[in-house]
Amino acid sequence: MKNKKIFLTGGSGMLGEILSSLLKDKYNFISQYFSNDKAISQNDSVKLNLAEYKNVKNFLIDYKPDIIIHTAAISRPDVCESMDFTDVKKINVTPCEYLTEYIHNYGEKIIYTSTDLVYDGNGSGMLTENSMLNPASVYAKSKLEGEDAVKETSDKHIILRQSLMFGFSHSNAVNNFQLMYQSLSDGKCVNLFDDQFRTPMSSLQSAKIITEMINKEFEFGIYNHGGDEKISRYDLGNILCNVESFNHKLINKISMNAVPGVNKVKDVSMNCTKLRNQGFLCDTLEQSVIECILRYKNSKSNIL
Repeated sequence: MKNKKIFLTGGSGMLGEILSSLLKDKYNFISQYFSNDKAISQNDSVKLNLAEYKNVKNFLIDYKPDIIIHTAAISRPDVCESMDFTDVKKINVTPCEYLTEYIHNYGEKIIYTSTDLVYDGNGSGMLTENSMLNPASVYAKSKLEGEDAVKETSDKHIILRQSLMFGFSHSNAVNNFQLMYQSLSDGKCVNLFDDQFRTPMSSLQSAKIITEMINKEFEFGIYNHGGDEKISRYDLGNILCNVESFNHKLINKISMNAVPGVNKVKDVSMNCTKLRNQGFLCDTLEQSVIECILRYKNSKSNIL
């Protein structure tokens, strides 16, 4: 497997960080980063601005990857909303086209992580890959345009509509779950939506499945990539309290409408049967929470 070359974009993000740890000992592997190098190993990474086409093209010609895993994006919806869409596209859309073009001409496949937020969230959820698309935010619109760029450039693609991810990071890619964990650990209250529904998946579970995809032969196309349990953030908080024996009374139910800002969706829970039928199975949410907490605690002990 060491002979297969893997290029991972977004290696400093929460998902990219875990993917890097799973790939580095098995493959000839390089991860890309740009501004965040806190959790990056300089031995197997390259600093590249994906908006600079010529530099990325030169890297691809020199490194000659067999597979590209494209996770890089401006992923914070509030940041996307504050930017001109032309600038968002330079990172979230245009690289999809030329990375896929390279794979079409020279590689085996590209695995592109999109988002569950491309779906219309006004219904009852458990959406399939053929459900109505209606991205409500600039971020989601850019990810859907990224999907289109990948599909139109080559058929050698796996597009993963990634669900809400939770987990831990040693870089600056801190997410709401990690903030919630830290607050509850300190005995502080947290406010969690009880009226927005997703099918969450841990970043560790997601990374394991994506790693399995490298050598497994299965149908190219679009797949829902999430957990199998439809829950709210409030429900997820209660699972965390059960696992870590935190005080449930520290969790306050709030409506998503109580928080101003980026457009929110009611229900983009996904039916992931298509991916399961290809052999990519998923742990329960409780198992995933336990596993990612254990991994986080072990990694902190090793750092200390």
